[in-house]
Amino acid sequence: MEVFPSKKVFGCALLLVLAQLAVSVALAQVMPPPRMYSAEDRATLQNYKLTEDHLAKAITAEKQIKAAMAQDPTLERSMRQTPQLSLAASIHHIDSHAKLSEAVRNAGLNSRDFVLTTHCAIYTFSELDAKSRGATKEALARQFPISSSAQQIAFVQAHKSQIEELMHLGTARRVF
Repeated sequence: MEVFPSKKVFGCALLLVLAQLAVSVALAQVMPPPRMYSAEDRATLQNYKLTEDHLAKAITAEKQIKAAMAQDPTLERSMRQTPQLSLAASIHHIDSHAKLSEAVRNAGLNSRDFVLTTHCAIYTFSELDAKSRGATKEALARQFPISSSAQQIAFVQAHKSQIEELMHLGTARRVF
């Protein structure tokens, strides 16, 4: 008996495995290493409330940042050379670049809410993805030392497509 009854089924299964691998690789690039989180950062992230308004504005800001980076190669290089930062350093990084801070402000957010919204949304999405893939409790504790709040988990589950869009835009991961 064949494991895959047809080439079409085999092809679909192979594409699914490759897509899951691509998402896992992308998520690994997004998440800062656990040692980055100070006690203050942990408390701030755990207590941050995600909102539809902030998520929509963060996506708008990401689009504007991506456009600014396309027009300014020095900004793109600066973003790529920036190591993963603490929350305060990420906020300062945005504030110290006029084009970044302008894009965030024009979208209707301040730098703090932009960083916290993008970080919490991506972090929680990644945590849930790892859980759905069967990560062990030990692996989850190493990769995700901050437990996402019930509000963050419910929010991410309800807004998965918007968070995937945020991740696809990809500029946020360069700041933290």
